[in-house]
Amino acid sequence: MQLGKYLRYFIRIVLFILLLVLVLDNLQTVQLSIFGTYIIRLPLIVLVLSFMVIGILIGLIFNLSGRIELKNKLNTLQKTLDKIN
Repeated sequence: MQLGKYLRYFIRIVLFILLLVLVLDNLQTVQLSIFGTYIIRLPLIVLVLSFMVIGILIGLIFNLSGRIELKNKLNTLQKTLDKIN
């Protein structure tokens, strides 16, 4: 039990150090041009992390729509089963 607890702390510390190194290596400013009109200057790490979060949110939304569809099918099948019994 204690070994798992220490292993989790070790993994968290390693991930934190890796993320810290990633942030410190990508502090240079980059320019993002939107439609050739709007120009945004941000640190590279902010841009990378923001696109990562947007991608995760899009994935969660698509996953949620699939889960809702499956739940509706399950409810329909449950009602059909209840009618049979």
